[in-house]
This record gives sequence, structure tokens and C-alpha cells, in this order.
Amino acid sequence: MADSATVADWLTASSTLFGAVVTALSVAVATVFGVRTLRQTKQDSIDRSRPMVAAYLERDPHPTGLGADIVVKNFGASVAYSVEITFTPPIEDSGTRSGNASFVPLLLRRYSSPIPNLIPGMELRNLWNIANKDQTDEDGQYVNDEPIPDRVIAKIAYRDSPLEAISKTNSYEDTFILDINVLRGEVITTHSDDHLGLHKRSTKALESIEKRLK
Repeated sequence: MADSATVADWLTASSTLFGAVVTALSVAVATVFGVRTLRQTKQDSIDRSRPMVAAYLERDPHPTGLGADIVVKNFGASVAYSVEITFTPPIEDSGTRSGNASFVPLLLRRYSSPIPNLIPGMELRNLWNIANKDQTDEDGQYVNDEPIPDRVIAKIAYRDSPLEAISKTNSYEDTFILDINVLRGEVITTHSDDHLGLHKRSTKALESIEKRLK
């Protein structure tokens, strides 16, 4: 009987200990997952509220337009500070192919030093590509009159605080490929009754009236 009681006591103690261990492990696992969830929630909140500065090329909106602009825009929800933009390969002021005045000096001057701040939705726009109708490449496309390669990498570095000394400052760096050939693959249709078609018809009508009056 004594041996049976001892075994029963041992089993009870073992069961209690096992339950305590399982409970402790469950608490530990729950704590770990809880910490991870809190960290992920915090990171998600930071990602939603952070600035997001991007660079891209946008073609001339006119159907017959052959040029393109570079647009630097803050798509984020907060202000981007000390926005620095560098280009690879570097853009050089070596004059245009046609000999006309170049806009590259303005582009280089604008991004020669950091942009102090860029508020949400704010964009910076500069001419990037102007077709030289006297020269074409091996694919028959008009070359850029400016000394800017068809493919350029733009690296943008910025912060979410105006001062680096602030402990909560986060720094960001994003890279974007600016490829003019992507825009060349676009096809646009127009209609005679849209605003461009109406403008064209109105211009022709006015020119006809002018000839008759003369």
C-alpha cells in the first residue's frame, strides 16, 4: 500500500510539474508572439506615416509631344527632409546636339544641394528629354538633344526629421531606374470630339475665316 501511495504521489507531482511547465512555455510563446506583433504593428505604423520620395519620367501629355520630364514627388504621408538626388551615370553639361540652349545646367543646379523639405504631394519637375528630329538611333527613334543617357539610375536619400541630432530620425534611401525607352512603347489614341480635337478643328476654322477675310 505504501508503495502504491508513493507512486500515486509521484504521478500527481509529475503531472502538476508538467502542467506548470506547459503553462510557462505557453506564456513564453505568447509573450514572444505578442512582442513580435507589437513590433510589427509599430513598424506598419511607421511605414504608413513615413515620407516616400520617388523619381520617374513622364512623357509630354500632348499626343504629338516627343519630350519627357523627370518628376521627383513625395508620395508619402509626412514631410521628407534633406532630399538628396544623385544620378548614375553622372549627367554632364556638355551642350546639346543641335547647338540650341541646354536646360541641363538648370537641372544640375536644382539637385546640386539637398532639397530642404518636400511636403506630401509636392513634386519637382524638370525637362529631361527633347527629341532631336535631325538625328535618330539604330531603332529609328529620335535621340535626346540633351546629353542625358537613355537609361539613368536616380538614387534618392532623405530623412523624416529636419535635424539629424534628433534620436527618432529615420533615414531612407531608394533607387529608381529612369529609362526613356519605357515611354517610347506607349500608344495614344485621340478623338475628334475631345478637347485637343476640338482645338484643332477650331484652329482650322479660324484660319479658313482669316483667309476669306483677306
